[in-house]
Amino acid sequence: MRALSTKKNDSGIFVDFMLGEILHALKRNQETASGGVSGGVNGGVKILEFIQLHPGCRVNFIAETIGISNRTVERYIRQLREQGKIEFRGAPKTGGYYGRSSDF
Repeated sequence: MRALSTKKNDSGIFVDFMLGEILHALKRNQETASGGVSGGVNGGVKILEFIQLHPGCRVNFIAETIGISNRTVERYIRQLREQGKIEFRGAPKTGGYYGRSSDF
């Protein structure tokens, strides 16, 4: 059920819409980020797709958005880097991860 704004002339309608979209995205990511037998394979693919959609992102942003621990994200990133699918660009404190152009 969606909550509605009390005033139609304020930005409440937009806020309601955006909250609904955020909730939908969180539910979708929660369903696909679950573990299980194929969780290891699918988790790496999910993180690769996320990095391709959000170039320059960092581990903590990926973990918070997808809903898994930093350590799990770091493990998948290590595997993806070893496979040559992603790379880290920039300084350690300000850089981020990028997909290799050959994987798009």
